[in-house]
Amino acid sequence: MTTAAAAVQISPQQVLLEFNTTASETAQRPEVLERIQQIPAHNIEFNQQKEQRLALKIGRELIIKNFKTIDYRYYRKENDGGQQTYTENDLGEQTLKVPYMNLLNKAIVDFSKEDYKLALLHFDEILNSYPDDANALFYGAMCLYNLQEYGQAEGRFLKLQNIPFANFREEGNWYLLHVYQQTKKEAAFSSLRNSIMEEKGFYAQKAENLRLH
Repeated sequence: MTTAAAAVQISPQQVLLEFNTTASETAQRPEVLERIQQIPAHNIEFNQQKEQRLALKIGRELIIKNFKTIDYRYYRKENDGGQQTYTENDLGEQTLKVPYMNLLNKAIVDFSKEDYKLALLHFDEILNSYPDDANALFYGAMCLYNLQEYGQAEGRFLKLQNIPFANFREEGNWYLLHVYQQTKKEAAFSSLRNSIMEEKGFYAQKAENLRLH
């Protein structure tokens, strides 16, 4: 993996700026849930077949180093059997099998320092236990993008669209559009760009101004 040139990267500072601006300008958000050695990055499998999904929800958030994350402590619990458990509403309540908060904190700190390879290692460790973890999918995809691993970044952004939590939905689509720009996937770029503009959200004008190189 080779880190992309600064002009091509999406820096942590840019991500923070857009997070903060989105939060301040968004008038409505989906309902908050009430329930309380560097290895090559592994590919995230994504089922292209459309499935019936729950209405998207915003999970409880926790700010780490000014970056937003979903606070999975509300949605995961320990289990004596050591197996993953899932709630009937499919929100992914799972057995706590790794020191999740420690790993997430380390990963976010490394990401904020632009140490994308080390951050990716921690995000991958999270995904090994929780394949649908929104935090690891989103920030891991950002690491892969900045390491010019566009195909794997695409897989994670697509997987992010296919989970119940919508906390990173807008950002994920916006940065996926950058993946399509870099890989010159004209049809995918055009389709996603139109979708972002039609939603008339924070990234609509930015998407309209973005062009394939």
